[in-house]
Amino acid sequence: MSALTTRIATELHHLLSLDNLDKSTVWHAMVLDFSCTPWVDSTAAAELLETVRSVQNHHGYPIVLCHCNAQCMEVLLNAGMGAGAIPSRHIFHSVHDAARAIALGQVTLGDSHEKETVGADTQSSSKQQLKQPDGADNGRGADVLSPPAAP
Repeated sequence: MSALTTRIATELHHLLSLDNLDKSTVWHAMVLDFSCTPWVDSTAAAELLETVRSVQNHHGYPIVLCHCNAQCMEVLLNAGMGAGAIPSRHIFHSVHDAARAIALGQVTLGDSHEKETVGADTQSSSKQQLKQPDGADNGRGADVLSPPAAP
């Protein structure tokens, strides 16, 4: 995860650099594709979530997650993913679904009352279904802790 958090910081630094002021590069959100991440340990999860919170709180860019398997999702949830980092509405089955939601303006940081909490709500939150950008589950009906269905 150290490489990932370093890459996030590098991309953000480049986006906000003076050299980039004359370009038309505009971010609406950052998508983290976990399709090649078989597992995450608790230390790495905590480091990633701290980086995510920092980007969102200090720079205003939401970060979304896609292709996250059950093991990674469980570790991220236990590390406090829903507590001001990545709410369940920012978790998608695919990069396409995430990009579509971003393009439609459905991915925003939102108000503090929209942020999920950890603790008693974690178990109920972990059983919520992943939502597609249009609100339908496209027949997948996958739980948050289930790996995404193959296309």
